[in-house]
Parts: sequence; C-alpha cells; structure tokens
Amino acid sequence: MISLLATVFTLTMFLSNVPTLYFFTRMNSVQNYQATPFLSLLLNCALWSKYAILLEDSTLLLVNLVGLLVGIASLYTYFKYSDKSAEIVNYCIGFLYAVFGYLYIFNPLSATTQLGFIASGSSILLFGAPLAGMAQVLRTRTVAGIISPIMSSVAFGASFTWSIYGFMIKDAFVIVPNLIGCALTIVQIAMCFVFRRDMNGSLPMSKIRLDPSSKD
Repeated sequence: MISLLATVFTLTMFLSNVPTLYFFTRMNSVQNYQATPFLSLLLNCALWSKYAILLEDSTLLLVNLVGLLVGIASLYTYFKYSDKSAEIVNYCIGFLYAVFGYLYIFNPLSATTQLGFIASGSSILLFGAPLAGMAQVLRTRTVAGIISPIMSSVAFGASFTWSIYGFMIKDAFVIVPNLIGCALTIVQIAMCFVFRRDMNGSLPMSKIRLDPSSKD
C-alpha cells in the first residue's frame, strides 16, 4: 500500500511538467523558463534507476524509469522551442557515463553503496532547489506564482511515503533525502498559509488591520 501511494504521488509530480510542455508548444517558445528542472529530473531519475537495478527493487525502478522518460521528453520539448544550446545535455550524459563507469571498479555491494551516496546527494540537491523560491517569498511577502500549495502538498506526500518505504526496506539512502524533502515541503506549505494572497492580490489576513471606527 505504501509503495503504491509513493508511486502515485511521485508520478503526479512528474506529470505536473505536462502543462509546462504544452505551454512551450502553444507559444512556440520557452519564454524565460530554464532547463535546470528538466536536467535535474533526468539526472536524478537516471541515478535512482541504476540504484534500483543494483538493489533489485522493482518499485524504485518503475517510478524512476517513468521519471527518466518524462525528463527526456521534457528536455526534447524544451530545446525544440528554445534558441539555447543543448550542449549542457551532453555534459549531463557524460557525467552519467562517468558515474556508471566509476561503479564498475567496485564489487556489486560496494557499487550499490557508492551509488546510494551519489543518488541520495542528488535528491537532496533536488529537494533544495525550492530554497531559492522560499527566499523570493520572504522578499516579496507573497507565494503567488512562486510556490504552489497543491504541488507542495503532493511533494510532501511523495517524500513522506518514500520515507516510510525506506524504513520498510531499511535503506538509509531512501530515508534521509526524503525526510529532508518532508521538512522542506512542510516549510513551503506553511509559507502558503502565512504569505497567501487571494486571486485579487489582497494581503494575507495577518496583514489586515481593522479600523476600530468601522461598523458592520
């Protein structure tokens, strides 16, 4: 049950890229979007897919293979409608070749441990990406267009269920980055309540001061 929930939450996060890709095709441009999130998705899922193969964990493998495909499709769409060079993708592929080649010098058990460190480190960096958005929220005092309460909740669900799954399979490399993900998404959700604005851009309730002379 936990593995199913973790899979559903994670696939929902991956598929949240679809509206963005549709926007690229409709506008025939990537506007000011950056390729970094798509590159991070590809790298992270490629590392975890290899880790799942070494661990012989079908749940981890299935989810990350889907994420890998989404990452490839996202990058293809991005650079199709972008005038930016796709050379950075070659660097990412080279990095993956270097990592996987490096693992061949170890026996299977040591390779799994080495890749576990690399993959969990990659996930921590991926979870840390929203910190820039959090800093912007603190500057602007609004989450509008910066943090999505729905996606933050989905991200928390994914991190929480994967943390439980990590405890079930007794794998610290799954547990640690997802516990960090839980903490960061809780902060994001809290920000959505503290700095929320309505559709008209009005201030949060905490910022509204009632005029004592006003009457109902």
